[in-house]
Amino acid sequence: MGQLHLHTPFSDGAITLENILDANYEFVAISDHDDTSAFATYKNLEKVGIEVIPAVEISCFFYGKKLHILSYWPNTNNRTFQNALAAFRHRRRVRTTDQINRLRAEGFDISENDFKKYGIIVKKFIANEVVNKQSNKKRLEKENIHTANQFIKNYLSFGKPTYVSLKRTPAEEVLPYAGGVLVLAHPGRNITPGKDDFIVEQLAYQLNIQGIETGSRRHTPEVKEHYDNLADKLGLVKTTSNDVHMVEQIPYNLEPYAKVEELKDRLNYVNKRVENKDEMVANY
Repeated sequence: MGQLHLHTPFSDGAITLENILDANYEFVAISDHDDTSAFATYKNLEKVGIEVIPAVEISCFFYGKKLHILSYWPNTNNRTFQNALAAFRHRRRVRTTDQINRLRAEGFDISENDFKKYGIIVKKFIANEVVNKQSNKKRLEKENIHTANQFIKNYLSFGKPTYVSLKRTPAEEVLPYAGGVLVLAHPGRNITPGKDDFIVEQLAYQLNIQGIETGSRRHTPEVKEHYDNLADKLGLVKTTSNDVHMVEQIPYNLEPYAKVEELKDRLNYVNKRVENKDEMVANY
């Protein structure tokens, strides 16, 4: 058994090599947000018999929706792909600086030095730093803000004083260059089951996704059933994961090795399609 969706400190996760060793996984997919740099480090797990599947969770935009697409065995040597990931990481850093400046203008004690320990900086990390600083406590108590989620709702969400938008990469500008087996991650978090099914269909028809992460800690049983049925309808692989960020999430929503084999079959299928297409172009 193993985990098909796990984040390390190279992005917004906390999972170390030691944590994975302790988990007794048979395999693990290292799938950081928009970054493939953890592979070299976590590849060392193979020395002790844990199969490491290179993966990446791509942030993109399609039909007006923010989506996350997992690529298993991505084409890390594709310059267009890596440039697209790097550009998004840069936009995220710029947004963080802007948010910090706005928070300071609002009177909160916060600086960029507070975030040197993070791989990438997401809203929750910013909120945690503000809420946990003693110098901000008095003001937050007056505003009845006691948790990071409350702070996000009052300050970092759309329309709030320190909200800053983050431009996603159009899916068609990154997914065709990613390579590997593309799987739509936790769709129930980003799109509406039923109403937005056409988006999943177009991802399959236009951009060659091969699977849907139907089982997720982010899905209710009803949402899982809906996307199981949609995957069957579209002929897509169904995967389960726990989208692991924290150590306490490690033991749940595991898959048997048979699922890795199914994904590898899809990888062979995708690669053959690419080879046939290249051959047709060469012979034209």
